[in-house]
Amino acid sequence: MLCVTENCTVDLAAFGFDDAPIKYGYIRTSGSSSLQIYVPESVEMYRGVNIVELDPTTCTAGDRQHFDPYGHADHWTQLMETLESATTGTIMVGVTADTPGTLENMGITDAVASFFTRYNMTLPEKIFRKKFAFIMQNGYPRKTIFQAKPRYRESLRMSVAIRGKL
Repeated sequence: MLCVTENCTVDLAAFGFDDAPIKYGYIRTSGSSSLQIYVPESVEMYRGVNIVELDPTTCTAGDRQHFDPYGHADHWTQLMETLESATTGTIMVGVTADTPGTLENMGITDAVASFFTRYNMTLPEKIFRKKFAFIMQNGYPRKTIFQAKPRYRESLRMSVAIRGKL
C-alpha cells in the first residue's frame, strides 16, 4: 500500500473572462509542479477545462490535458470519458479558464451531466464565463472537492491538502 507524500498540497485558481481586476489561473503542487493557465496573450490556448493527473506519492502533476467545449461541443464528452476511464484511484485535478462552455451548454449530454452529478460536481445551468475547480479520485465520488463561482467576480482560488493511503 502506497502512502500520500506528507504535506501534499494542491493550490488551484480558475478564472472567467469577465473577472476583475486580476485574473488567476493555475494548478500548483507542494511537490514543485506548476501549470500556469492564465497567460494574457494566449487565453484561447487554455480556454475551457484543464486537467492534470496528480501523483500523490510525489505530489506532482503530470499528464496535462485541455478540453475546449466553447470551441468544440464534443469536448464535454471527451472530458467525461477521460475522467471516467482513468484507473480507479487516480486523482484528477481540474480548473477552468476564460469560459468552460457556451451560453447554451452545447455538448452537455445527459451522460455528461450524470457523470458530473455522480461525482458531486454540480455544473451551473449556464456556464458561459463562469468558473469551477475540482479534485476527484476516480472510483470514489464521495472524495470529490468541487467549487464554482459565478460570472463577474474575482477568480476562484482554493488550497487542498491531500492525505491518506492509496
